[in-house]
Amino acid sequence: MLRSFFITTWVALQAAPSFAEASSSVVTDTGLVIDGLRSADGAVDAFLGIRYAEVVERFRPSRPVLASTREGPIDATRFGPICYQSLSPPADASPQSEDCLTLSVWRPAALAEGGASRAAVLVWIHGGGFVAGSGSKPAYDGAALAREQGVVVVTLNYRLGVFGFLAHGPDGAGGMEGIRDQIQALRWVRATIASFGGDPENVTVFGGSAGSVSVCLITVSPEAKGLFRRSIMQSGACVTGDVQPYSEEMGAAKAAQFYERAGAETIFDLANVTSSLIFQYSLGGAGVSEFRSPTIDRSLLPRHPRELYSEAGAIVARDILLGSNTYDDVTLLIFPPNAYVGMAFAFEATVKKSFPENYEAVLEAYSPEIHYGGNKVQALAQLKGDHAFKCPLRELAAMAADNIEGDVYLYNFGHLSIGDVAHSITQIGQVKDDTWASHTAEIPFVFGNLSYNHFGEVIPPYTPTTKDEELRSEVMNLWANFAKTGNPTADDSSTQDSGSLWTPVPPSLPAFSNLTSDVPVFLLKSGGSSMMETRGKRMQCSTFPEFAALRSSDGLFPMAAPTAAPTIDPPEDPESSAYTTVGSSGLILNLVMLACIVIFTHGN
Repeated sequence: MLRSFFITTWVALQAAPSFAEASSSVVTDTGLVIDGLRSADGAVDAFLGIRYAEVVERFRPSRPVLASTREGPIDATRFGPICYQSLSPPADASPQSEDCLTLSVWRPAALAEGGASRAAVLVWIHGGGFVAGSGSKPAYDGAALAREQGVVVVTLNYRLGVFGFLAHGPDGAGGMEGIRDQIQALRWVRATIASFGGDPENVTVFGGSAGSVSVCLITVSPEAKGLFRRSIMQSGACVTGDVQPYSEEMGAAKAAQFYERAGAETIFDLANVTSSLIFQYSLGGAGVSEFRSPTIDRSLLPRHPRELYSEAGAIVARDILLGSNTYDDVTLLIFPPNAYVGMAFAFEATVKKSFPENYEAVLEAYSPEIHYGGNKVQALAQLKGDHAFKCPLRELAAMAADNIEGDVYLYNFGHLSIGDVAHSITQIGQVKDDTWASHTAEIPFVFGNLSYNHFGEVIPPYTPTTKDEELRSEVMNLWANFAKTGNPTADDSSTQDSGSLWTPVPPSLPAFSNLTSDVPVFLLKSGGSSMMETRGKRMQCSTFPEFAALRSSDGLFPMAAPTAAPTIDPPEDPESSAYTTVGSSGLILNLVMLACIVIFTHGN
């Protein structure tokens, strides 16, 4: 079922489904014409697949595309190829390429008239574990946000896996080229978005999962200073845990393994090797990409992000909004329901495997009998989600609040929507919790696209409930208000309860807030959102040892050592046949293997 939905969705990606063939055009300051589409209702313009940069040399920094007016108008009516991410054969899927650095823009059509004031801009960075995904998923279609909130929306592609995160030089050089691509896109927005009616002085960068980790990194990169004003991080931090950047030492070790598998000594030996061979050489012994996280590149990040968030003046955003979901375990998205429930039923063994040093404290803090009515599925989903996302984000909120110019707002999203993967789990595990929200379940509400779930798959036709629609409007209002003003509840109509204001995280909380302080959080749920106490969550988060103190002298947390490079025969070149597009089976397998590694290597 999931696979067929995934394939169907990629077919739909090739043209914006809500747009007619009627055209709309912009003329940039350099005189370049960009031709796009106007929606059937005449309310929104879309400009798809615009190249913002090009890769001149593989594994090296991208450079801006300097299109000339002599080349004629740019056709921006279709998405471009997605970035290389799979060896799977074609399955009616989107073309993939190393030449993939494109972005798309949605704007209110009224901005075309030129009379309206410039609109706030929201730039979306997609997730996918740094090994998959694209900015062209229909779940990220910016039409609803542009139409209903009067903002300009931008989505983008960036290099993934080994193509974006191979640390091939000293001091981590090359280990953040995918992040550098994102910054390059922000430079394009800064220079060009006024031509679309957007305000280059009021740009908010937002992202989910790995996209949120990206935003976390960009928000303390000196290279991004002046390119945006605000940040939104949805279920992904970069300061602790499994999703923090690799150290230079780990990045170098992974690069050495890659060279050994490829029979190369440097990146220059790989200049003429096909994309598919490069990708296959990047796979580790478990068959998953070894490059599923950035390596700290000192030219982009002078120190570990945790240190930067703890320093006055290092945060380049004025305001930050961040948070996670109630049951934010990423493996819920990719494990077969029976397998996940089986893992939950072996709750004690699963916890011992994941947290061998302090499993007794974790077992007590997340006891199914004490805290979850005996339900082990709920206990496991919340434990894994807290460890990966919620607790690091609480820590990040407390650090940032003490060192940021403006305000920090922390949220917890809890609403069981029709498209949530938890429905397949709950049928087996008998979970009954209408505040259940799985990893990335908030994304359809942020973009207002309830017809798609957080996989980007089409949901079978259904009529959204009143609660769905009310929460959709509330979340869109909150995100747009934050982008416009820095205050999500600046408008009294932002929430279902007009008297419910979102209080920012106060400064001067203790340095390790998960251990000693409550962090105020705004619970987003149907029936009325409100501020809530977080003492229980503080106690749970404090059981995870990595939140207790820095563990090494240079501020870098130790990660699991890379496994030895397996000895393999040189693979056949898939590009000699039809291996030119990404397929759902390869993507899902890649993510499943990633989830297995995250779960079963933690703490070992």
